[in-house]
Amino acid sequence: MQITCKCGHTAPFDEFTRTLIHGDLPPGQFQCPGCGFAWKRQESEHRLIWAGEESLVIPGKMEIVTIESRL
Repeated sequence: MQITCKCGHTAPFDEFTRTLIHGDLPPGQFQCPGCGFAWKRQESEHRLIWAGEESLVIPGKMEIVTIESRL
């Protein structure tokens, strides 16, 4: 699978999960090998709704958050 950064750099998914010097990023964090732009997936809390004995889980909202890049 290929990822395209906002700078236009396209590379395989695995290249966005590593830094230039220190290796693998924590799970859910990504960094462009071209420009160094870094981001992570952040999900808000899920909600649990009860109706008698039945329950329904509503997933949280998924957001992409800019983070500090790493070497």
